[in-house]
Amino acid sequence: MEAVNNSFTPDLNKPSKFKGLHFKRWKQKMLFYHTTKKLASVCTSDKPYASDNPTPEQTSALQTWTENDFLCKNYILNGLSYDLYDYCSSYDTAKDLWDVLQKKYDTEEAVEAQSHEL
Repeated sequence: MEAVNNSFTPDLNKPSKFKGLHFKRWKQKMLFYHTTKKLASVCTSDKPYASDNPTPEQTSALQTWTENDFLCKNYILNGLSYDLYDYCSSYDTAKDLWDVLQKKYDTEEAVEAQSHEL
């Protein structure tokens, strides 16, 4: 009988949990991680348009985008601290979630940097 290998190999590209500090660093690591998973474009793209009578290409593009969006959104959520996860889990798409995080934390870091210059 062959032994089963139950060892877990961590994904070394996966960024540590974001807890509200050093957003630019975490964002860069998360984008790299999404790139390795071929999902980075989902953070910046809107849901593809499909007409009332979609072509097979539109249907396929929408299905692919929906699957990738689900993965991307959950990779982002799983990269957040529990408090941030609870706050951010209600956003519909990965792009919405990504935009909200950028707006909040890029702005906070810019304000903090300006206050240190004064």
